[in-house]
Amino acid sequence: MSLSRRRRGSSRDRLHVSGEINVVPLVDLSLTLLVIFIITAPIMQGGVEVRLPRAQVRPITSQEDPFIVNILE
Repeated sequence: MSLSRRRRGSSRDRLHVSGEINVVPLVDLSLTLLVIFIITAPIMQGGVEVRLPRAQVRPITSQEDPFIVNILE
């Protein structure tokens, strides 16, 4: 019985648990997304031409004095 306990205990001692996070997949994903956005950004810059109507516009003039509103806090 002591032999089997020693074997189980020694196998647990051989397991190495690392508390570090592997950031390589995160960096790979970030760089891949960056490349995709760099390639697709110029494609999305294309737009639709819009012809706006032209009109003769005059400034609006008022015969009255301006109405001033003050807001006190």
